[in-house]
Amino acid sequence: MRVKGPIAEKLDSGRRLVHLHTLFSFCRLMHGFPFVKEKVADLQLKKLKKLLIHAYDNFDFYRERMNDCGFDPNKLREVDELQLLPVLTKEEYRSFTRNLLHKNPEKYQDWYFDQTSGSTGIPLEIVRSWPERGYMIAKWLRELYLNGFRCTDHSFRTVVPSRLQVDREIFLQRFGLFRRTLIPYSLPKKQIVESYQKSAPNFFYGSHNEAVLFCSYVLENDIMLKKPKMYSVGGSVIDENALELFFRVLGKDNFFETYAAEETGVLAFQIRGSSGLHFSHDTTILELISPDGSISEKEGHCLITDLGIYGFPLIRYQLGDWLNTYYDEHGIRRIEKIEGRLNDWLIWKDGSRSGIGCFYEIMGGFSREISQFRIIQESHELLRILVVLSPARSDKLESPRVIRENIMKSLQGKLRQDVEYRVEFVDSLAPDTSGKPRMIISKVDQGGK
Repeated sequence: MRVKGPIAEKLDSGRRLVHLHTLFSFCRLMHGFPFVKEKVADLQLKKLKKLLIHAYDNFDFYRERMNDCGFDPNKLREVDELQLLPVLTKEEYRSFTRNLLHKNPEKYQDWYFDQTSGSTGIPLEIVRSWPERGYMIAKWLRELYLNGFRCTDHSFRTVVPSRLQVDREIFLQRFGLFRRTLIPYSLPKKQIVESYQKSAPNFFYGSHNEAVLFCSYVLENDIMLKKPKMYSVGGSVIDENALELFFRVLGKDNFFETYAAEETGVLAFQIRGSSGLHFSHDTTILELISPDGSISEKEGHCLITDLGIYGFPLIRYQLGDWLNTYYDEHGIRRIEKIEGRLNDWLIWKDGSRSGIGCFYEIMGGFSREISQFRIIQESHELLRILVVLSPARSDKLESPRVIRENIMKSLQGKLRQDVEYRVEFVDSLAPDTSGKPRMIISKVDQGGK
């Protein structure tokens, strides 16, 4: 139902002003890049202290959490003191948001509303002020600009249908600036590809699963596709097999990876031609938690504290992804690898666990033969490997029978000997209910995971 009256006027006003907020935030963010080790800690401490004091003074939820652990935000001296606060789970944040909306619906009715994909089972409602929405857009623009995007470029993006009602044309687009084509990802792939060809974009963006389907359709139908000046893929882990598919259809040197969340916007981004992803240290504090609950410097499940969201603060928020990080030559932390939160663990008889990482190297060795794979653990003793053959395969490449034999040899040679492996070829892999692909599905009890 369309909103009318004063509320609609406030909503439209907020939507119009979001572009000014975006410009202001973009200028500030560009000033902070490249990141300098000596400045990062001071900047984070300053922003974090301001955020924590605001959360304590304005929200009973956070005030109680801080009081319960004897934490005084006014006495914060180091960023690491943040670890004294409890972890914020997705369910706690959902309850926090719902309670505020219920207590004061008039306050938030003209704010920006969105939701996550629901990859953990239940979509999470995201409520942001329009300045915060501009701040989130600015994070995205910084990533694009650093990779060569300019305001005269034309963007092509597949989105959820509901996003079309929010992302309307902006004033600048009437003058040929920031032109874009938004297409619902639910449309037939033929229609999406035809729309891409017609718009001839400079920049293409899609989620992992959507990009795989897009590129597969192009190859299967032998379509001559004009490669964009630049493109990016996000949404989940990008394995070597999918990457090879993207390179064949859209190009190699024009690619960069994006790591983002609906709750915060961009968290990390790749610069074309460089290794690793730059984490957005000026907007977010990253913590990694080992399986035993301790803080880890190198790898672990990530907690994020967004330093620019004040309306519904995210403090030590349990995003859930498993990240592998390292420190570059300037002492700045970067992300080396992202392992998605949708994947289960493989649980073995002796109680040990294995993640998706052990399959990357093995299956990546067949990136020219296969485009996607999925591991299904039927029991402690049986793993089924579902494989989608690459549309780019030529008759000169190995036959499916030989590919199966080679995959089996690799699995048996590098993984456990007490497990039966079955390689099965399928036409496609159905995404999770969230629309994201799962690479590991275990039917073995996950032990409370």
